[in-house]
Amino acid sequence: MTTGILRRCRVLDLADEKGAYCSRLLAEMGADVIKVEPPGGDPARQKGPFLDQLPDTEESLYFQYVNAGKRGITLAMHREPDASMFRRLAAGADVIVESFEPGYLDRFDLGYKHLSALNPGLIVASITGFGLTGPYRLFVSSDIVASGMGGQMYITGREDTPPLSLCGDQSYYIASMFAAIGILQALRARRAGGKGQHIDISLQECVAATLDHVLPRYFSHGEVSRRQGSLHWSGGFCVFPCLDGYALLSLFMNWDTLVEWLDSEGMADDLLQRRWQDPEQRRRGTDHIIEVLERWSLSHQAAYLEEQGQLMGFPWARVAGVDDVAASPQLRSRGFFIRTRHPGTGRVYESPGVPARLSLTPFGLGRPAPRLGEHNAQVLGDAGSGETEDQMNNVPARMARTTAGPPLAGVRVLDFTRVLAGPYATRLMADFGAEVIKVQRPSGNEQDPLGGAYYGAWNRNKRSIALDMSRPEGLALARRLIGASDILVENFSPRVMANWGLDYPHVRELRPDIIMVSISAMGQTGPLRDFTGFAPTLHALSGMTHLTSFPGKPPLGPGYSYADHVAGLTAALATLAALEHRSLTGEGQFVDVSVLESMCALMGPALLDWTVNRHKTAPHGNGSPDAAPHGCYRCAGEDAWCVLAVETEEQWRSFAAALEHPEWVGDARFSSKASRLQNAAELDRLVEKWTSRLTPDRAMIELQKAGIPAGKVQDARQIAADPQLNARRFFTEPEPASSGLKCDGSPIRILGVPPPCRTAPAPGQDTDDVLTDILGLDKREVMLLKQEGVIS
Repeated sequence: MTTGILRRCRVLDLADEKGAYCSRLLAEMGADVIKVEPPGGDPARQKGPFLDQLPDTEESLYFQYVNAGKRGITLAMHREPDASMFRRLAAGADVIVESFEPGYLDRFDLGYKHLSALNPGLIVASITGFGLTGPYRLFVSSDIVASGMGGQMYITGREDTPPLSLCGDQSYYIASMFAAIGILQALRARRAGGKGQHIDISLQECVAATLDHVLPRYFSHGEVSRRQGSLHWSGGFCVFPCLDGYALLSLFMNWDTLVEWLDSEGMADDLLQRRWQDPEQRRRGTDHIIEVLERWSLSHQAAYLEEQGQLMGFPWARVAGVDDVAASPQLRSRGFFIRTRHPGTGRVYESPGVPARLSLTPFGLGRPAPRLGEHNAQVLGDAGSGETEDQMNNVPARMARTTAGPPLAGVRVLDFTRVLAGPYATRLMADFGAEVIKVQRPSGNEQDPLGGAYYGAWNRNKRSIALDMSRPEGLALARRLIGASDILVENFSPRVMANWGLDYPHVRELRPDIIMVSISAMGQTGPLRDFTGFAPTLHALSGMTHLTSFPGKPPLGPGYSYADHVAGLTAALATLAALEHRSLTGEGQFVDVSVLESMCALMGPALLDWTVNRHKTAPHGNGSPDAAPHGCYRCAGEDAWCVLAVETEEQWRSFAAALEHPEWVGDARFSSKASRLQNAAELDRLVEKWTSRLTPDRAMIELQKAGIPAGKVQDARQIAADPQLNARRFFTEPEPASSGLKCDGSPIRILGVPPPCRTAPAPGQDTDDVLTDILGLDKREVMLLKQEGVIS
């Protein structure tokens, strides 16, 4: 691409599936990303789905998706002269993304220490299963291992089923997003100080940092969250069967309207009785309410319940398959799907698009994924001819000064967000030095299902001001604060900010270079912009609920508000991209984040399988269409499980030897990947016969010694005690320690810049200081505003 925020940035991508999406995100921002593969190709080229469902190294739709927008070369980096060629490329690069075993590149003098000596401004992001340090640093990982070890699986599934991993390599996607956020921060820090950074990303930590209620509930109440089917942890949402599929319905919202609707069809049962007016009785009677609603839902089609429910203000949605997602009128109207030409066949097809929309510097992709070695002559010829244009343009990266403070020091963020998606985005900024001022109501705490712990987890490191936005005086103060801020973030439904006169055109009048970020369920435009939705709603609409299920069983979906974390990561990433643009040009812009689009961007290969092949990807539980054995297996102990993934023939031979069944290698049922996939059920039975005699820890250690990706399924208590997480000091104690609860730390380890952890503010805690220090009000003016109820 010749345009884009990162158009002067060169990225060398050495990553496998763990980090390929990271460099795709950088390519979407305009970076020149060069995919460096071994001569035999990236193993991701062997991963399905495939064009026309015919396995071929050049036809993997998975590879096409995560590597779109890149150029491609091949190098045998473990030997000369290719190692020297890579050093020349690294000397002219801004960023390297890699996912090798810790220490691997150092063996060939290609690690961060050696390359940063050649290029002091170089930024390296290392994305590994467990991080670069700690007792598990050399453990082999995979998506299902990260899901189990990070806590995702234990809370997903039914109580009477094994724990369930989320569909579609979600740990790789969120780790890539964290890494991209870290890279943008490191680029900003480099511009201030001239020196590069080594960013350490652990898949396990990325999963553990995106678990919604799990850790706050444990650290505040000592409660271990468990699997409860499709029922959301809050008890407020559940999946129901319909005449033609399934729908996600809320249970308690707009209660009187819901009961009247059921009664009008003669299906309210006993819910008209006075006792059900008590919210606590409804909570206690959740199972009965579900039974009544299920009888009713079976008399309607899913699309009808979605449409009529939305008209009545319910956050309902049908459980969409990939074909439904591809046909979404909202996604279509916003141009989410982009036309792409296959590099080999020339076939034009539609690919899922970018996760966020920036008004001045939109994300975009300039080319499809590269064929193997497609750009060898172009890239390696330039590297061999001497200094490149990138090297000459990259003067700031050559300066070897020390960095000056946190990357976002000096950036002021006005935070109008609530609950999780928005607060998570602004927490990511606060963790790295931004001054985040949370604007709250004078009436007190936000609604908190965990008695303050939920609010505390997502609002650390922030300040708080309490304003009555219904009063002209409160709005006037908000406008003055906007004029003194760099970024404004809000996650109200569309129209709220406009009703206050604080939509982007008006905000830009207050500060022309401001960056305004709006997070909403469906985005700020389109026929469904006013669609009511929460995280479970967006799980259903994006295909996540449908595919996170066991084959032939009712859909389940994530056991927590995963979509809110994804939207928060997307918003933080897009905000930092806009901030990078402003640093270079002085221009602010508007950022539109749709939670639906954020989620659909992480469903890419499954959606491509439909748009290209017209094949509807089906749920496969903990299995994999690309590996066997691959799954979650019962171990000795109550609700004790281990996870493993045998992904290569070498691993298969080691696995058979570790289980003391070397004869399996020659068994016709298991002698090839194809035969193992065909006989996966029998193989799973044999594997579980072995794991059921061992504790999860023992199974994990025995398999890791054999080089097999393996781990245990951890609940909240086990995560809190995890030796790897604790060795890396993942958990943080607020300052002062007596003022708050332990919570998850940041998975973005920018070495040398540890994030602080100040306890979340009480509502209005900093009102006086903000008004006097930033707006220049005197103490008398502040006192009068308090007396009039404008502030608190």
